[in-house]
Amino acid sequence: MFRFVIARHTEDVSWLFDTLRNFDSWKATIYNDGPTIDVPTELLCRVDVLPGDKVPAEATKYLQFIIDNYDNPNDERLIFLQADPVYHNYTFLEVLKHTDKWNPYYQNLCLNVHSPPWGCSREILEGKAPNITYFSEKAAVWSDKNMDDLFEGEYYKDPGWLKEYNTRTNVSKLCAEWGVKRPASVDKTYCALFSTNWACIKRYPIDTWRKIHDFNIHGNADTRDMTMKLRACILESMWAVLFTV
Repeated sequence: MFRFVIARHTEDVSWLFDTLRNFDSWKATIYNDGPTIDVPTELLCRVDVLPGDKVPAEATKYLQFIIDNYDNPNDERLIFLQADPVYHNYTFLEVLKHTDKWNPYYQNLCLNVHSPPWGCSREILEGKAPNITYFSEKAAVWSDKNMDDLFEGEYYKDPGWLKEYNTRTNVSKLCAEWGVKRPASVDKTYCALFSTNWACIKRYPIDTWRKIHDFNIHGNADTRDMTMKLRACILESMWAVLFTV
């Protein structure tokens, strides 16, 4: 059984209702920062619409869901996404038809952001490429010419519009602050849409997820003067670490 966890601003969510009609056991929780959502009557028992937190990024909503439901986990596979997933993955609706190909622990669902094997690509869906968990013992480690050593330096040497945050902190420091296991090696990863499960979430106590939520809202000593949106971008580089190490 799958549950969408959706951060919504003003996006049209009609695609969600159509999807739920096609997958009759799937459910959704929407954190709504925007106008009222009219849920079709036949879906009211499967769609929860909750007030959003007015933070201009999806990460805080994802973390709020984890914190609010931590003591009541179940066997649902969770799909975390913003309310317009096609923005990040033009094949997203097609990818939903192939969940049997997804990595069982953590699956990056952003196709547009990175070429394979970072995203959930057509090559994976068609069985032409391995389905890889980041940082697992059996996973290959790829190098990237724009990548620096995250334990010592910045996130990217040529970060473009993300330049503001990349020299402020690194994976090693964040893992220590949050009480998260530091991976033996780190590859470039960036993800706004992904799927995981409660077993992966529960590897860390609820206080860890509260610390990460607090980081997004308030920052740490290195990032306190940054916008919440940019701190959310840091989290997009950390999801794979949190769910797979």
